[in-house]
This record gives sequence, C-alpha cells and structure tokens, in this order.
Amino acid sequence: MPKRELLSSEILLTDDQLKAIGCLAVESSRLESLLDDFIQTVCRFDDTQKELFIGKWMTSQKIDAIKLLIRPRLRSKVKLQKFDTLFEKLKDLIARRNIIIHGDWTISQPYNALAILISGTGRRSDAIANSKKKKLSIKAADVMTVALRLSECRDELFRFYYRDVVLKRARASLNKSLRQSVP
Repeated sequence: MPKRELLSSEILLTDDQLKAIGCLAVESSRLESLLDDFIQTVCRFDDTQKELFIGKWMTSQKIDAIKLLIRPRLRSKVKLQKFDTLFEKLKDLIARRNIIIHGDWTISQPYNALAILISGTGRRSDAIANSKKKKLSIKAADVMTVALRLSECRDELFRFYYRDVVLKRARASLNKSLRQSVP
C-alpha cells in the first residue's frame, strides 16, 4: 500500500476513539434506516414519496413523526409507558450522538478522552452540554456506551414496528382474505 498523509482524525484520536465513533455512526445509520422504513410503511409511501416527504428530515424529526403516528394506536397503558420511555431515551441518545459526531475535535489531556468544543445552536444537544461554548471530554468507552444504547433502542423500536405495525397489517390482510374466501 502506498504511503499517504495521515488524516486529521488519525492524528487527533486514538484507535479506540476512532473505533467508538465509527460504531456510533453505524448504529445511527441503522436506526435511521429503521425510522425511514417505519414511516414509509405506516404512511404507505412509495420510495419517491418517502424521499420527497422525509428525505431531508433530521433523525430527531423522524423520531417525533413516528411518535405522532404510532402513539395514538397504542391502547395499553403499559405499551404507552414503554413507548414514551423508549422515545425519551432515543431523543436523549440522538442529542448525545450529535455532540459526538458533529463536535469540533481537539486534542485532549488526558489523551484517553475526546475533547469536543461545542458551539451553541439552540438544539437539545446544547442542553446536554449545558453551555453555549464548552469543552467537553468524552472517553471512548462512553461513546461505545451511547452506540450500544442506541442499538438497544433500535431493537426495541423494531419490536414495536414489527409487532404493532407489520403483524397487525398481516393479520388484517389474512382475515380479509379468509372472509372473502368463505362462501
């Protein structure tokens, strides 16, 4: 392999930090794909409609939309509570993810933490940072924890999606077919 210049990220961050940020990016992408599929299925959008209506939405907007689309369909108080808890976790994790992914990276002391200069934008991530401009250090293990929790929430959301949208539609379609086939 020919020798190349190091990327800024390779100079500023350790291998563990790069790995953690990469894992967080992949888990975020997996969540966003599920959010897109969820909205497309519930709204019965084709691919063109999906791109037109939600193609430019931020992840937090998609989370808000799903909450508005699904919450009214849930009848059980237990399901409602689980659903609300899941969405609060997701909003918090996305805000943390935004700080990590969109932060202005600098070299940190001690070197085992990521230093991020956060500038105020009025977003929820600012509330987590708790200031307009603040240097925040985050360890690679903490970034991995955010990635893991995001993955867990995605899996829980998938269970809601599958059980409360896909299976209900399949059951309704099967029942309709059965009723039509009975003489």
